[in-house]
Amino acid sequence: MKRFLSVSHILFIFLSMSLTSCYDDKGNYRYNWQDEVLITFEQQNYSIIRGDTLKIEPDLKIIRSLDFVNKEVLELNDSHSDKYEFFWGIYNSSKKLLDTLSKERNLKSVIKRPSKSAAYPVYLAVTDKETGVIWRNHINLSVNDGHKAGFVFVYDKE
Repeated sequence: MKRFLSVSHILFIFLSMSLTSCYDDKGNYRYNWQDEVLITFEQQNYSIIRGDTLKIEPDLKIIRSLDFVNKEVLELNDSHSDKYEFFWGIYNSSKKLLDTLSKERNLKSVIKRPSKSAAYPVYLAVTDKETGVIWRNHINLSVNDGHKAGFVFVYDKE
């Protein structure tokens, strides 16, 4: 009886494997390559006096995959800019969120943050409008008061 069960089990496994091997695979093996955006900055750490205008022009490149191996690199210029949305934000540690600095490709914003010993992280996020994919990078921003501590008792300007 045990021998009959083991033979029937083996026969069942063999038949089920042979039937599934005839299954027609209808999978989709056409890959849609997505463009990637590479965000780099001229420098990683910036320093500014509170009240001055921070100007940053990031270097944005589109990496387009042609297949598994081959890729081409393009400059992200004005002809591509309508496909992407840009967001510049500075981290507000007291509110634990990003405050918007700009929604333009290049940052030009007056910095009114108080000075502190640690640097503020400033983020650039680039969003593909069609796919919703977001790429981001950040810089560190040190804000200074521009004044040294001290007293002036007598001052005579000639």
